[in-house]
Amino acid sequence: MANTGIKRKRKWWVILLLGFVLIPALVALRLRWFSNQGVILTGSSAEGLFGQCSRDAPTGVSGLWCPYPWTIARLETNLPRFLRSNPNLRSTFSLKHYYIQYTGFIKNGRYLIYANAFPDDLFGENPFMWRFRSQVVCDGGPAFFGFEFDPAMGQFSNLEFNGAI
Repeated sequence: MANTGIKRKRKWWVILLLGFVLIPALVALRLRWFSNQGVILTGSSAEGLFGQCSRDAPTGVSGLWCPYPWTIARLETNLPRFLRSNPNLRSTFSLKHYYIQYTGFIKNGRYLIYANAFPDDLFGENPFMWRFRSQVVCDGGPAFFGFEFDPAMGQFSNLEFNGAI
């Protein structure tokens, strides 16, 4: 019977050790996947977001950073109110049919987030491509848009729509 107690203790030590190793590792990676409709892009994929075809994107970017998932969650909580305040969006507009790519960027010493939003029916046979590569679409009108978010201030700005078709 004493052997069973030792096995239980080992099991708990393994669970605790994994918890103390895996959780910080995941936090360090910033949990790149954060929701079914949003993804945090990093590296060259993130850089591609700043080369939009028919709308303005942030300029004067001095570096990139990776936002935490809980920062994106706060952004998404307040996003519908921000979008409803824009007259270019129809009153029936809904984010539930959109994918959004996020990346952090540094401009004038401020750590900001850029978001690239597009309809979820854009990809046809390859619906997961948007999770790995920045999506740049020329034209498309207000169905495609981008915006900035300042996590320190909790403020949205620079909502830009693609050019008309």
